[in-house]
Amino acid sequence: MDVYKNTIEKKIINGTATSAQPAYKEIRKLVDTTLGHNRDLKTISLYVEDDWSLSERWKANIGAHYSLYLVEGKSYHSIEPRLSLRYLLTDKMSLKASYTRMSQGIHLLSSSNLVMPSDIWVPATENIPITKSDQWAAGVNYDLGKGVELSAEGYWKLTDNTLDYKEGSSYMTAQGDWESLVAVGKGKAYGVELFLQKKTGRTNGWVSYTWSKSLRKYDRPGQEISGGRTFYDGNDRRNNINVAIFHRFNEHWEISASWSYMTGKRGIISTTAMYGGIMEEFDPFDQMMSSWAPYWQAITKPGSDGGSAYFQQYCRYYTYSERNGFKLPDSHHLDIGINYSAKLPNGELGIGLTIYNIYNRQNVSYAYLGYDEGVNVIKGVCMFPFMPSLSLTLKF
Repeated sequence: MDVYKNTIEKKIINGTATSAQPAYKEIRKLVDTTLGHNRDLKTISLYVEDDWSLSERWKANIGAHYSLYLVEGKSYHSIEPRLSLRYLLTDKMSLKASYTRMSQGIHLLSSSNLVMPSDIWVPATENIPITKSDQWAAGVNYDLGKGVELSAEGYWKLTDNTLDYKEGSSYMTAQGDWESLVAVGKGKAYGVELFLQKKTGRTNGWVSYTWSKSLRKYDRPGQEISGGRTFYDGNDRRNNINVAIFHRFNEHWEISASWSYMTGKRGIISTTAMYGGIMEEFDPFDQMMSSWAPYWQAITKPGSDGGSAYFQQYCRYYTYSERNGFKLPDSHHLDIGINYSAKLPNGELGIGLTIYNIYNRQNVSYAYLGYDEGVNVIKGVCMFPFMPSLSLTLKF
């Protein structure tokens, strides 16, 4: 709501609204139109599958999924075959492979701007098709004994009809239907995951490492982003490590610890500011947007008195060097949990203490442009520092 509040205040200052209420109604109506709240999307799905034991070592799962998406004035059909195979090399080692086609009738529309990031779910429409993807995966699984398993898996995924904001667009600058703000393109992602897990005993847990790469390309006529070149997706977070340990002392007490590490989120942040235009030449709503920062310049106007000074207000435009070319610092945190449980005559009692980010790592959630001793700098904001929480559960 801070964005709405600031916008309303600017409208009042500029004299375009006599009170906060009319301004708020105008902004609320704009955002409702932008998010497409008046869109209807209906889905019908059918699914069939069967497990086949081809031999003592071969096993297969074959299935198909049919989806029908009904939107205003149009329908989308999707037939999605699915196949997975497993081959048992030995009693302890197996190979597996799979293929899956998937579709989705709603799109996650994410802003690449790290200064004011946003995620919005928007539906497929008559002009915006459903998302479709094909994924191939293959891996190996090995049983090390005593409840310990080791697995490695690689995947390759192609996605069609992904959505992203066009250059210079965001949901806050919309003045019409949100469909005019977005471009439709393709995505590609691939990676490998290593997973070690212990499933038995009083002490168990897992360690996982994922290396992945995610790319986007928007080169359709009139919908080019980054000149139609391939660029990194905002979710391209190359390295991901997770460690989790659980230990049960007795029937009442259990302790857990988890540590995670992730490559920083990608996005855009302005690297250059240019001045141009005159504020009065732009729509009042454009003047309120954060991307239109005012700049005042004193100009001398000739007159009979030898010249009088007046001020002219210009617009400041921000630019960036590369789509999703800026990466936030890597993040990591350690979480600790202690749980106590006991049986009651007519139920169960549970008490839990959880400490998130116990060593108070200042992970950067988003960044903004600032100044430090007269020098332009990029500053980061940590939204989730050290946070303890206590829970009490009663089951009857």
